Amino acid sequence: MRRFLLLVLCCLFAFSFVGCEKKISNGGEEAYAAYQNFITSLRACGNDPEYQARPDKQECDRDQIWNALDDSTKYQVTEAYTTLIRIDRIIKEYFDSIEHKQMRAQAGTDFIDDCDRPVTDEDIENFFYRTFDPSKIVFNENVDSGLQLDSDYIEDANTIHINTFQKGGTPQVFTMKKGADGVWRTTFFNESLARAYAPIFSSANAMREYAKGNLEIELKRRAEVRDYFLLQAAVQRKQKQEAVEAMKAALQNNAEGDN
Repeated sequence: MRRFLLLVLCCLFAFSFVGCEKKISNGGEEAYAAYQNFITSLRACGNDPEYQARPDKQECDRDQIWNALDDSTKYQVTEAYTTLIRIDRIIKEYFDSIEHKQMRAQAGTDFIDDCDRPVTDEDIENFFYRTFDPSKIVFNENVDSGLQLDSDYIEDANTIHINTFQKGGTPQVFTMKKGADGVWRTTFFNESLARAYAPIFSSANAMREYAKGNLEIELKRRAEVRDYFLLQAAVQRKQKQEAVEAMKAALQNNAEGDN
C-alpha cells in the first residue's frame, strides 16, 4: 500500500508560470502571490536544476510546503493517519501475533510505534511526507514552457480559483482558500490525496467488518460460557437441595424407628 501511495503522489505535479502574461484580478493578487510562493517552495525541494543554479534560490524547507496547505487538505492527511492507527489496533487485537509483522507491513502501519499515545501535529506532517516526496517532482523544460496563466475566478471572499491554459494539454484549475487567520492556502493536493488514501479507508472498512464478525463470535462464546456456568450453578443448587431433603427424610425415618 505504501508503494502505491508514493507512486500516486510523487509523480503528479510540476508546475510554474514561466513567461506568462499576468491576468489576475485585483482581488486575486494576494491569493496568486501565495500560490507562487507555494510553487517556489516545491521548486526548492524538487528536481529543478535550473532553479538550483540560481544565486537567489530558496533553500528547501518542507515546513513551508506543509504550512501552505489548507485545512481541508490537512484534515485528509489526519483522517488517513488516524485510520491507519485504528487498523493497527484491529490487527493487534483480532489477529494472531505471528501474523502482526506481515499484516502491518501490508497495511502500511508498521511505522506507527505506539498507536495508543496521542497523535501530534508532527506525526501528521511526517505522514504526509511519507506519501509525498517533494524531491521526486521534476520541473523540466516541457512542463515549464507548456503551462500559461489564463485567468482567475473569485468564488467568494475566501475562495479563489486560478485557471491555467496548457498548449496541447488539459487546462488546470488551482483553488486557494483563505483561512481564519487571513492567510491564503492551497488545495493543490486534495484530489491526489483522495485517490492515494482511498485504499486506506477501504482496508479500514474491511477490517471493521472482520472485527465486527469476530466480536459477535466472541460475544456468543462468552454468552455460552456464562450460560454453562449458570446451568452448572443451578444443577449444584438442586443437588444440594435434594441432599438436604434426603438427609431430613433419613433423620425423620430414624426418629420414627426409635419410637
